[in-house]
Amino acid sequence: MSDHLLFDSKFLTRLGAFYDTWSSLDATIDLGIKKFLNITNEEAHLVTAAMEFGRKITLLRGLIARSSHKQKEKMIKALNAIQNESKRNTFSHSYIQSSKDKVFFVERSPHGKFTATMHEFTLPEFQKHLEAFTHHAKDLHDGLAVTQPELDEFCNAALKM
Repeated sequence: MSDHLLFDSKFLTRLGAFYDTWSSLDATIDLGIKKFLNITNEEAHLVTAAMEFGRKITLLRGLIARSSHKQKEKMIKALNAIQNESKRNTFSHSYIQSSKDKVFFVERSPHGKFTATMHEFTLPEFQKHLEAFTHHAKDLHDGLAVTQPELDEFCNAALKM
């Protein structure tokens, strides 16, 4: 079993990078909602803390679309790709299996008639998926003009509430 791709440090590093990018992206989306609603950090935390990710993306996409922001098309495209192509739910909620050369995510449907779907990746395929996801996250981050001090202040505001 130790020769399976699932236990390969290269795969594990990439999977960790996916989750790292996702967590950062989640904060960026909340900060984007704050910016477009022109509310305080604390108010943004109150608004977004109980929202599911899909609802936050829908809200931010709508706010961006209604704005005159010069990079709105780029940000909307990034949000659409993040929501529709990232496979976050697949990676988070599936069974994971592997062979020496591939990783398999067995996704079971949580609603309606039971179905299961296999998503398989070689290490290069998983790397390509990660790069595309990271590119979309960066496009959103850049479009929102998020700075590290601003993001730090936003995240720290939650701890002070």
